[in-house]
Amino acid sequence: MVRLEGIGKSNGVGGAVLSETSLTLEPGDFCFVTGASGAGKTALLHIIALAEEPSSGRLTLFDTDAAAADRPTRAALRRRIGIVFQVLRLLDHLSAADNIALPLRVAGIPDAEIREHVGQVAAWLGIETCVELRPTALSPGERQRVAVARAVVSRPDLLLADEPFSRVDEDTARMLMRAFEQLNRIGTTVLIASPAIPLVQQSQYPRIHLEAGSRAGAKNGPETGPTS
Repeated sequence: MVRLEGIGKSNGVGGAVLSETSLTLEPGDFCFVTGASGAGKTALLHIIALAEEPSSGRLTLFDTDAAAADRPTRAALRRRIGIVFQVLRLLDHLSAADNIALPLRVAGIPDAEIREHVGQVAAWLGIETCVELRPTALSPGERQRVAVARAVVSRPDLLLADEPFSRVDEDTARMLMRAFEQLNRIGTTVLIASPAIPLVQQSQYPRIHLEAGSRAGAKNGPETGPTS
């Protein structure tokens, strides 16, 4: 599903955000990318999501060479990916429901289906009572769940989540973790970038650790994909 081979990313002033990083995700995998702030976790997820271009190396998504893909093909690849950004990017002039619905509206889904899907995912994440509020009226945990709902409402094949536990309390973090696990059980491949917090360290899932833009191996589980 995802293969990165020798991926590098420069910050534009001579420094490397990522250096010769390789990994493979198979359909149905659940994996963490850990590392300190500045280790390259966000850049890695943005490259996989086609939000940024690597400076070197090769990215293959769903058996497609991303560099060789034309614009319509890249757009089709993006539609198969849900992403929870570290900066949530919620639109404050829209209600939570309309924020969640954005991927469905872009895909041209009829309004009746949109309302049904938004209602289902909001109930699943426990935010059904606040979907008519704007993001500024929500708690940090509610905003995080809205961002997760927006990422999964279109039922993506691949979910990328960038530090989804960083702004929430322990109970909400565990609830989100259970939600990610449920998605994984029904077939979504999940890749989560996070510091090595206890919730991550205690999990059963493989961890790919980054240090200063380079892969430093896997912990707490089998090695996932080729080493850098």
